[in-house]
Amino acid sequence: MSRGALLARILFGSALLALAAPAGAAEFTPRGQKGLLRLLGESVDADAVRAAVARDGFSAEDPLGAAPCARCHPDVAAAWSSSAHRFASFNNPYYAAAVRDFRAEKGTKTAAFCAACHDPALLLSDGFGDDLDEASPAAQVGLSCLLCHSITDVPHTRGNGEYRVELTDVPRGKGHRGRLRPPLLGAARFCSTCHQVALTEEVTGDRWLRGQDDFDAWYDSSATGRGAGAIWRAARPRTCIDCHMPRVAASPREKGARDGLILDHRFLGANSALPHLRGDAAQLAATADFLRGVASIALAQVRPGEVDVVLVARRVGHRLPGGVNDANQVWIEWTALAADGTPLDASGHPAADGRLGPDTHLIRGQPADAQGLPLARRDVQNQRGAVFDTSLRPLDPQAVRFALPPDTAAVRARLLTRQFSIDYAAYACAALPAGPIKDRCLAPPVIEIARAEAKIDAAGHLHITGRLKEIIIRNGTNIFAPDVDRALAAHPAIDASKTIGVRDALVGERVVAAVVFKPGPAPADAELRAFVAERLSRHLWPDAYAPVGYLPAGAAGKVSTNLLRKVITGELADEIVTALGSWRFKRAQPSDAEAVKARVQAALTAGRPIDLLAYWGYGPRAALHEVDVAALDRLRDFGEAARRVPQAPPRVTIILTDMHAANNGIPAARVAAYSAAIQAEAEARGMQVVRLSEIWRDAGLTPAAITAHIETEAFAAEWQAHPLRARFVDQAARHAEHGDAEAAARFYVHGCDVEGRAIAAAYPNALFTTYNHPDFDCVSPPLPKLYLHSFKEGTSVKPWFVDAEEARP
Repeated sequence: MSRGALLARILFGSALLALAAPAGAAEFTPRGQKGLLRLLGESVDADAVRAAVARDGFSAEDPLGAAPCARCHPDVAAAWSSSAHRFASFNNPYYAAAVRDFRAEKGTKTAAFCAACHDPALLLSDGFGDDLDEASPAAQVGLSCLLCHSITDVPHTRGNGEYRVELTDVPRGKGHRGRLRPPLLGAARFCSTCHQVALTEEVTGDRWLRGQDDFDAWYDSSATGRGAGAIWRAARPRTCIDCHMPRVAASPREKGARDGLILDHRFLGANSALPHLRGDAAQLAATADFLRGVASIALAQVRPGEVDVVLVARRVGHRLPGGVNDANQVWIEWTALAADGTPLDASGHPAADGRLGPDTHLIRGQPADAQGLPLARRDVQNQRGAVFDTSLRPLDPQAVRFALPPDTAAVRARLLTRQFSIDYAAYACAALPAGPIKDRCLAPPVIEIARAEAKIDAAGHLHITGRLKEIIIRNGTNIFAPDVDRALAAHPAIDASKTIGVRDALVGERVVAAVVFKPGPAPADAELRAFVAERLSRHLWPDAYAPVGYLPAGAAGKVSTNLLRKVITGELADEIVTALGSWRFKRAQPSDAEAVKARVQAALTAGRPIDLLAYWGYGPRAALHEVDVAALDRLRDFGEAARRVPQAPPRVTIILTDMHAANNGIPAARVAAYSAAIQAEAEARGMQVVRLSEIWRDAGLTPAAITAHIETEAFAAEWQAHPLRARFVDQAARHAEHGDAEAAARFYVHGCDVEGRAIAAAYPNALFTTYNHPDFDCVSPPLPKLYLHSFKEGTSVKPWFVDAEEARP
């Protein structure tokens, strides 16, 4: 070992920290303080830490030990600051209460059994003795960055916190990565040192007992492919970090990122109590998402009048619950309902005070003391055996049978979890100062893992609701779609998914997974396929992945499989295009039917509005006319024909062509009055209104530039050869009010050309609706076009040109 190194070895069994180093190693004055200061990072405001402990019962404001790392690794530091690793010591009330009693009953020497993995800073500084100061920074730092990144050896996988840590100087630049990434970092062996626990004879005062068993349970599980009893084998052995430290998107400031990704240092698991008591909503939500779907729940029936609730731990590499499985409450909430919804039988429903009834089926282990009485305070020093263990092995089904009361019409089962029981929370949180934190500490949150529902007929037979719709039959093989979605839910870039069957003449149905990605880089199709291949048997693999912006919901708020299927296959886009192309509205076929459908399909897939643009011009009137109202009503109805899903509504935008009016010499006062009247009526119908002058301004267009161009010889030649020149001049003679029809026509045609390109740039996904004949496409924006009748079917007269005699105020 290099000079200046601190060798801290936590010995298996006794779990004592021995400060031992070869000759010439650095001395500590006082003993261990140098190592402690390195764990804490930089100068620490001890008074602020003590003030926080006095106020809240623990310190959560200053993430001790992370400041030096956060300069280059802000994402990692921020994630760690919400993790259970940070709150592992006396800054965790649920741990602190148990270890206080342990120390009181067994003494500080034996209680160091806990400190090896919960309080290393106290051990390093010789602070775990009788004079332990719970408000000191050493007691509030938890497991800081430098601790894990300085562990150089884990000599075996028996656990109990036996590891070697070398707190040498951390170099900057060259040598930094090598110093902080020891070879074992990230290996399952590394994690085993604190996630495999034996209760030794010294701890129990009696005999050796197995405590936490996550490493061995994982080692012999289907996740590694070693388990003799496992039917399913992972395509690639999965380790601790695959589930608990997946790669997530990183910010540009994160220096540890590779390809924009970083290992997630939130260390998500079952601990929902800690973020809840701190009011850390983001960490709590992430924990709930992590837990959702880790196990499945299904309903089955052997004989009428009884129902089996079948549980399977699907996304767990060890037992469920893991960790100290007597502390984590997992249970079945069961409800039998009458036809009118009245509960006839129920169990597992928390009472008003949050406690569970004695008839609740718990998925957990229950330790017992020497008299066979159940332990409820995590007092491992008193454990002598186990009353029961109903925890779930990976992919090993467990069935619980419930009898149905007479007149049962429906049943519902939910698999729920809560980090601690209400009784344990009351014990652990008693010492906290009164206030919101204590209130939250006393009421750990309940999280739903999975649910199932079914109907019961008069003969007592079970009829699964919804499940048959979730079965896809491909080549004669039944595929339960939620199994695929549970696998996809583990991908860090996927926000939601829904797997559906799409009719196929060759195989019956193809399996298509619709996926909604989180913000950030979307994974490639090949990455998704590889990800699923590691988690599912080949017969469950989707044929295709369909990225969508949302999952459409039906009237009940649930994802509509039928509607989603129509979006993915393009059937819904066909329906909308057909509705928009009804002869009730159109005067001619669309300019490009395939382009129209493509834009509708893109909007439906992405979950954005279907944009429909329309010009609205000016004529002899300043006031509103009944034909204006009729034409606006028809535009509204035309847009409503495209309304199918809330996430992709029709959006009609009227462009008031005030620049055309100026070119025609229409007085500004008349333009302003008519604009205000049309805008009010259009907005009352849910349409948007924009002025053409605003588009000109945003695009940098000016009348002077248009005039300069039309006076060039090149344009003059084009104008003379224009096939519609005479018709444009004739229209200008009828509508221009300044007398120079030729000039107005030239300005109008070139102005429409440049402004049309500006409109297409401003509304790149839009469809353009027009009352013009297709012959006049040259004066419309270069967008797919829909040709409409104006204020009534069979009429293409533009409403703004109707005479003012019938105008109304």
